[in-house]
Amino acid sequence: MSNLRSNDINSAILTINNINSAINTINSALQNLIKKKVNIQADVTKARDSRNFLFKQINNFSQNNSSMLEFAKKYDTSFGSFSRRTKIDPLDDIDLMIGLNGHLFKYFFKSYEYVTLRPKDIFNLGTWNNFIDKNNSGNLHLNSRKVLKELKRNLQKVPHYEKAEINLHKQAITLKLNSYPWTFDIVPCFYNLKDNYYFIPNGNGHWMLTNPKTDQDFITNINQNCSGKLLEIIRLFKYWNKQNYNRFPSYLLEIMIANFFKYNYVPYNNTYDFFFNGLYYLQENIGQRVKNSKDFEGNINSLDSSKIKLIKETIEKHMNILFYALFSPNQDDIKSSLIEIF
Repeated sequence: MSNLRSNDINSAILTINNINSAINTINSALQNLIKKKVNIQADVTKARDSRNFLFKQINNFSQNNSSMLEFAKKYDTSFGSFSRRTKIDPLDDIDLMIGLNGHLFKYFFKSYEYVTLRPKDIFNLGTWNNFIDKNNSGNLHLNSRKVLKELKRNLQKVPHYEKAEINLHKQAITLKLNSYPWTFDIVPCFYNLKDNYYFIPNGNGHWMLTNPKTDQDFITNINQNCSGKLLEIIRLFKYWNKQNYNRFPSYLLEIMIANFFKYNYVPYNNTYDFFFNGLYYLQENIGQRVKNSKDFEGNINSLDSSKIKLIKETIEKHMNILFYALFSPNQDDIKSSLIEIF
């Protein structure tokens, strides 16, 4: 009996050692993947410098009176995944919000996606009068489409951007420079100091609420509380999503992984455990309501039942691959398993 017990113990120890070895192999492969394919390969410092240069050029419009808009530099801000450091390679877009002076306007709230900005005094609008429209009821309001067009006109006058591709979309102006691989998405905004949110174009001539700083603080605080692990894992999941047909809206995936860290954080010592348990969290919660840190948006999970089913099936398949890879004695087989997932 003692020999039998000894054999059982030795077998168990061997199994544990094999599993630990497999985890180390997977972890090493995941870290290599993050370094070479997930993280931004472009010069991030150059990207930030070019963004800051663009901020400066836009604010020069006020100093040289070349714009009919009234800018408010102190409300300029960056937003989006590049700003939150959750963007994956390639670095194809950088988002900016350009502050405007809104002291001449008051707002009327219909929903967070539909806000009307009206003049406080129609006889004291100055150059803002060029962007005022009248609705069917005779009420005057600031037309966000006209504001966007003026900002586009201003950008076309900058010598540095004279050969750039500048396009106006529903909520933003895109600026594509030949010298950089990335595009700038430029959004005009007004800051509401009292309620701590921004008004940005809603795509149909009016305005909507947002607050990118809330998202930024939410992600940053969780990352700091979790020993700096969150950002890397978010980027890994975004890459996984990209390699699997982008079934997850990127922002929804980011918030769900942040919530996983916030409410279920365990200080795992390897990427494998974070990724495996993160997959399990997504599988269990993908059909639930998801709120972000901006309380006014409500549920941001708009996935329908067919997409939820596909995502759950993909997660189930990949969790099984990861689990059985732990018992594979061959490192090449383990790496082949990861290729199937990513």
